Amino acid sequence: MVGRSTDGEYWIIKNPDRAGECWLWGYYASVVGSTAGLPIYTPPPTPTPTFTATPTITTTPDYNWTGSWTTSFGVPSEMHETVMFTLTQTGSAVSGSFNFGPDIVSLSGTLSADKRTLTGTWTSLPSSGPFTFYLVSMNQFSGNRDGGTYEWCGYRSGAGLPSPCMGP
Repeated sequence: MVGRSTDGEYWIIKNPDRAGECWLWGYYASVVGSTAGLPIYTPPPTPTPTFTATPTITTTPDYNWTGSWTTSFGVPSEMHETVMFTLTQTGSAVSGSFNFGPDIVSLSGTLSADKRTLTGTWTSLPSSGPFTFYLVSMNQFSGNRDGGTYEWCGYRSGAGLPSPCMGP
Protein backbone atom coordinates (compact mmCIF):
# COMPACT_ATOMS: atom_id res chain seq x y z
CA MET A 1 0.00 0.00 0.00
CA VAL A 2 1.34 3.42 -0.98
CA GLY A 3 -1.15 5.82 0.63
CA ARG A 4 -4.76 6.77 1.33
CA SER A 5 -7.14 9.42 0.03
CA THR A 6 -7.93 12.61 1.96
CA ASP A 7 -11.43 11.34 2.75
CA GLY A 8 -10.19 7.85 3.78
CA GLU A 9 -12.46 6.15 1.23
CA TYR A 10 -9.67 4.94 -1.10
CA TRP A 11 -6.33 3.18 -0.74
CA ILE A 12 -3.55 3.92 -3.17
CA ILE A 13 -1.61 0.82 -4.21
CA LYS A 14 1.16 0.05 -6.71
CA ASN A 15 -0.21 -0.88 -10.13
CA PRO A 16 0.41 -4.63 -10.44
CA ASP A 17 0.62 -4.50 -14.25
CA ARG A 18 2.84 -1.48 -14.96
CA ALA A 19 4.43 1.61 -13.39
CA GLY A 20 2.26 3.98 -11.37
CA GLU A 21 -0.46 3.69 -8.78
CA CYS A 22 -4.09 2.57 -8.66
CA TRP A 23 -6.91 3.90 -6.52
CA LEU A 24 -8.77 1.07 -4.78
CA TRP A 25 -12.13 1.76 -3.16
CA GLY A 26 -11.92 0.84 0.51
CA TYR A 27 -15.20 -1.07 0.28
CA TYR A 28 -13.35 -3.79 -1.64
CA ALA A 29 -10.19 -3.78 0.47
CA SER A 30 -9.20 -5.68 3.59
CA VAL A 31 -6.38 -3.78 5.25
CA VAL A 32 -3.91 -5.68 7.38
CA GLY A 33 -1.46 -3.75 9.54
CA SER A 34 -1.06 -0.13 10.56
CA THR A 35 -1.92 2.63 8.06
CA ALA A 36 -1.06 5.54 10.38
CA GLY A 37 2.17 6.49 8.59
CA LEU A 38 0.80 6.38 5.01
CA PRO A 39 0.96 9.59 3.01
CA ILE A 40 -2.33 11.35 2.14
CA TYR A 41 -3.12 11.65 -1.57
CA THR A 42 -5.40 14.32 -3.04
CA PRO A 43 -7.80 12.81 -5.60
CA PRO A 44 -7.09 13.80 -9.17
CA PRO A 45 -9.71 16.00 -10.84
CA THR A 46 -12.69 14.18 -12.32
CA PRO A 47 -12.32 14.01 -16.09
CA THR A 48 -14.76 16.11 -18.06
CA PRO A 49 -16.64 13.88 -20.48
CA THR A 50 -16.65 14.93 -24.11
CA PHE A 51 -19.92 14.86 -26.01
CA THR A 52 -20.03 12.76 -29.16
CA ALA A 53 -23.11 13.27 -31.29
CA THR A 54 -25.08 10.16 -32.19
CA PRO A 55 -25.18 9.89 -35.97
CA THR A 56 -28.58 10.11 -37.62
CA ILE A 57 -29.25 7.60 -40.34
CA THR A 58 -30.72 9.46 -43.26
CA THR A 59 -30.66 6.79 -45.93
CA THR A 60 -33.29 4.14 -46.51
CA PRO A 61 -32.38 0.53 -47.17
CA ASP A 62 -31.73 -0.31 -50.80
CA TYR A 63 -34.65 -2.60 -51.56
CA ASN A 64 -33.90 -4.42 -54.77
CA TRP A 65 -36.36 -6.74 -56.49
CA THR A 66 -33.89 -8.02 -59.09
CA GLY A 67 -33.30 -11.75 -58.81
CA SER A 68 -34.83 -15.21 -58.96
CA TRP A 69 -37.89 -15.78 -56.79
CA THR A 70 -39.74 -18.96 -55.82
CA THR A 71 -43.41 -18.06 -55.53
CA SER A 72 -46.68 -19.58 -54.45
CA PHE A 73 -50.12 -18.41 -55.49
CA GLY A 74 -53.70 -19.55 -55.24
CA VAL A 75 -56.91 -19.23 -53.29
CA PRO A 76 -56.26 -18.84 -49.55
CA SER A 77 -56.55 -22.16 -47.65
CA GLU A 78 -56.49 -24.21 -50.87
CA MET A 79 -53.85 -25.87 -53.05
CA HIS A 80 -51.26 -23.44 -54.40
CA GLU A 81 -49.23 -23.36 -57.60
CA THR A 82 -45.48 -22.92 -57.22
CA VAL A 83 -43.63 -21.04 -59.93
CA MET A 84 -40.18 -19.54 -60.24
CA PHE A 85 -39.57 -16.24 -61.95
CA THR A 86 -36.80 -13.73 -62.36
CA LEU A 87 -37.49 -10.03 -61.87
CA THR A 88 -35.41 -7.17 -63.19
CA GLN A 89 -35.57 -3.77 -61.52
CA THR A 90 -34.56 -0.64 -63.43
CA GLY A 91 -35.14 2.44 -61.31
CA SER A 92 -38.79 2.23 -60.24
CA ALA A 93 -39.81 -0.17 -63.02
CA VAL A 94 -39.84 -3.94 -62.50
CA SER A 95 -40.50 -6.62 -65.11
CA GLY A 96 -40.25 -10.38 -65.43
CA SER A 97 -41.85 -13.49 -66.83
CA PHE A 98 -42.37 -17.18 -66.15
CA ASN A 99 -43.73 -20.30 -67.84
CA PHE A 100 -47.06 -21.53 -66.52
CA GLY A 101 -47.86 -24.73 -68.37
CA PRO A 102 -47.82 -23.86 -72.07
CA ASP A 103 -48.33 -20.15 -71.35
CA ILE A 104 -45.83 -17.40 -70.73
CA VAL A 105 -46.89 -14.98 -68.01
CA SER A 106 -45.36 -11.50 -68.09
CA LEU A 107 -45.15 -9.17 -65.09
CA SER A 108 -44.77 -5.43 -65.36
CA GLY A 109 -44.98 -3.02 -62.46
CA THR A 110 -43.90 0.12 -60.68
CA LEU A 111 -42.35 0.53 -57.23
CA SER A 112 -43.57 2.80 -54.48
CA ALA A 113 -41.31 5.67 -53.35
CA ASP A 114 -39.72 3.49 -50.64
CA LYS A 115 -39.33 0.59 -53.16
CA ARG A 116 -41.04 -1.90 -50.84
CA THR A 117 -44.35 -2.14 -52.69
CA LEU A 118 -44.58 -3.34 -56.28
CA THR A 119 -47.88 -2.87 -58.09
CA GLY A 120 -48.51 -3.88 -61.65
CA THR A 121 -50.15 -6.18 -64.14
CA TRP A 122 -49.64 -9.84 -64.98
CA THR A 123 -50.42 -10.79 -68.57
CA SER A 124 -50.98 -14.19 -70.18
CA LEU A 125 -52.87 -13.59 -73.42
CA PRO A 126 -55.79 -13.29 -73.57
CA SER A 127 -55.97 -12.80 -69.76
CA SER A 128 -54.45 -10.19 -67.48
CA GLY A 129 -54.97 -8.75 -64.03
CA PRO A 130 -53.49 -6.63 -61.27
CA PHE A 131 -50.98 -7.74 -58.63
CA THR A 132 -49.45 -6.13 -55.55
CA PHE A 133 -46.31 -7.41 -53.79
CA TYR A 134 -44.86 -6.07 -50.54
CA LEU A 135 -41.34 -6.84 -49.30
CA VAL A 136 -41.61 -8.15 -45.74
CA SER A 137 -37.82 -8.64 -45.72
CA MET A 138 -35.06 -8.26 -48.28
CA ASN A 139 -35.76 -11.84 -49.44
CA GLN A 140 -39.53 -12.31 -48.93
CA PHE A 141 -42.68 -10.70 -50.25
CA SER A 142 -46.35 -11.16 -49.47
CA GLY A 143 -48.95 -10.16 -51.99
CA ASN A 144 -52.07 -10.78 -53.98
CA ARG A 145 -53.38 -10.80 -57.50
CA ASP A 146 -56.69 -10.01 -59.16
CA GLY A 147 -57.72 -7.45 -56.57
CA GLY A 148 -57.06 -9.69 -53.56
CA THR A 149 -58.88 -12.78 -54.85
CA TYR A 150 -55.68 -14.84 -54.84
CA GLU A 151 -52.71 -14.70 -52.52
CA TRP A 152 -49.25 -14.57 -54.09
CA CYS A 153 -46.04 -14.59 -52.07
CA GLY A 154 -42.43 -15.47 -52.67
CA TYR A 155 -38.90 -15.84 -51.41
CA ARG A 156 -35.30 -16.00 -52.56
CA SER A 157 -31.89 -16.89 -51.13
CA GLY A 158 -33.36 -19.74 -49.07
CA ALA A 159 -35.55 -17.48 -46.93
CA GLY A 160 -38.78 -19.53 -47.18
CA LEU A 161 -42.34 -18.39 -47.81
CA PRO A 162 -43.60 -15.63 -45.53
CA SER A 163 -46.60 -16.29 -43.32
CA PRO A 164 -49.20 -15.09 -43.95
CA CYS A 165 -48.86 -15.23 -47.70
CA MET A 166 -51.74 -12.84 -48.48
CA GLY A 167 -50.79 -9.21 -48.37
CA PRO A 168 -50.54 -6.30 -48.26
